Amino acid sequence: MQESMMAQAWPRTALKEPCQEIHDQHGQLIFRGPRLKIGISQGRPDSIQPDHLGRADYIGACVNRCVSLFVPLNFSRESGRPRS
Repeated sequence: MQESMMAQAWPRTALKEPCQEIHDQHGQLIFRGPRLKIGISQGRPDSIQPDHLGRADYIGACVNRCVSLFVPLNFSRESGRPRS
């Protein structure tokens, strides 16, 4: 998916920091456009409710598991251990 996103015709405003083009030491394009963060899990949500904008808001354990797959741990600089 990330590779196909790089090939999209993004407007210049969408290619500003941190979405600008990034090339490796050989000039090969390695990033361009928005970065994707995707967590995938299996299961059915317990419920689907509209949020304040009318979009679907999925609720349940499978949704929480999916979110936990792409949310990075917040490490403490002092201890080097995850914060709770």
